[in-house]
Amino acid sequence: MLNSTGNVVITSGEISSSGGVASYGIYNNNIGNIILGVKDDGIISQENPKVTSGIHNNSGKLFFYDGKITSTSNTIIGDIVEIENYTEINITDEITNKVLTLQRTTTNAARVNGTEYDSIQKAVIACGTEESTIEILRDSDPGATVIIEENQNITIDLNGYIINNYTEMQNKGTLTIKDSSSGVYNSVSGTVNVESGTVSSNTYGIYNYSSSSTANVNGGTISSNTYGIYNAGGTTNIKEGAEIQSDIGIYAAGGRINIGETGTMNSNSPIITGETYGLSVTTAGIVYMYDGQIKGKTGATQGFITYTESGYAVANKIEGEYFVDYLALAGTVNTVAEVNGVSYSNLQSAINSIIGEETQTIKLTNIDATGSGVGKITSTTGTAIINSGTLTLGQDDGTVNQDFITIEGRIYGIETTGELNFYDGTINGSSAVSGTVTNRPSGYVIRTTTVNGKERYYLTI
Repeated sequence: MLNSTGNVVITSGEISSSGGVASYGIYNNNIGNIILGVKDDGIISQENPKVTSGIHNNSGKLFFYDGKITSTSNTIIGDIVEIENYTEINITDEITNKVLTLQRTTTNAARVNGTEYDSIQKAVIACGTEESTIEILRDSDPGATVIIEENQNITIDLNGYIINNYTEMQNKGTLTIKDSSSGVYNSVSGTVNVESGTVSSNTYGIYNYSSSSTANVNGGTISSNTYGIYNAGGTTNIKEGAEIQSDIGIYAAGGRINIGETGTMNSNSPIITGETYGLSVTTAGIVYMYDGQIKGKTGATQGFITYTESGYAVANKIEGEYFVDYLALAGTVNTVAEVNGVSYSNLQSAINSIIGEETQTIKLTNIDATGSGVGKITSTTGTAIINSGTLTLGQDDGTVNQDFITIEGRIYGIETTGELNFYDGTINGSSAVSGTVTNRPSGYVIRTTTVNGKERYYLTI
């Protein structure tokens, strides 16, 4: 590259020599300015941009903020007029080349308004009650709880570093996290804002504690080994672009979870993923789903989603090893079961929505037709459905449709210790039913017959 009097700004990519006067990667032969990288962006890249064959800068000005300059002899002829703050020039050998990069000069943990501190907690204390930004200067392990007090408003800018915090970061005030961090304990009336990067922890990504605490996940990734977000109280808002990843993505123990926002529906984001359940909701938790996907290997959702906007329904599908709940237009969802007024498009998702020992009702409302025109739930190894709550087959509408569904198990079609309401369909097994049918349509009786060596229950007048 040949430059004379202009300004050349290079923020990424690679520049190399093609020989001649351009035997240097960059030849600045007059009073031009060469700017490598971006100043004060919090990132010191030692790889990008890359200039091979060095820089000839005998008369111009070179501003060096990021990157890597290599040459077999002199990496730079001329002077560097400015480098990134809190860095120094580092020259090393790399096979046959000399390599020039920048490296940070500090071993302190954090910086506030140009002053460095050897611990993150000291930096937090130095912020006082002024709205402040803490810049993290290296990977660190605080070794003790970092506390943001109720009257503090702090942004933590990780600058590409990680806080490996195996205790907790406890927020009582307003905390905004950029880049990557550790678990956050949001207590009292605290507000946590996650804008980008990764909040990671061995326990929970964010623990939203009290009824007046708020967690806003506006972007980035929340990651942990147990709960991505544990919402014990207060409100957690998860917006498009955010991702939650954990054993259980979100545990709604109390308070309210808002997944997405009102308005135009996005069925692809945010994404909440669990190795077991993407979302687990107790009877005290409330979940409003406006956008996104919930994914889990055991099930997408344990418990049930409280609310969707009018005209939309929670649809279910299977993608590889994951069950997936997502939003779709209500008229486009082929529902097979209903629990507490919420429709599901596969039976397993409906069963997963039942919490613990609480008695709830699963109503089978419609089954996708197979080639023979009969919906079927089959177990080739044992029992097709084990029911300890309330299971309703069909509708008590005065008519019986035996083709509505067939339940068939190798041992039992249905094994029930709870309430079994049999209004439509047939039940097959070595023994069709273990337990008692609680209710059937008025005027109908249950008959048994043998079909293909199995007992069949059916309804007739």
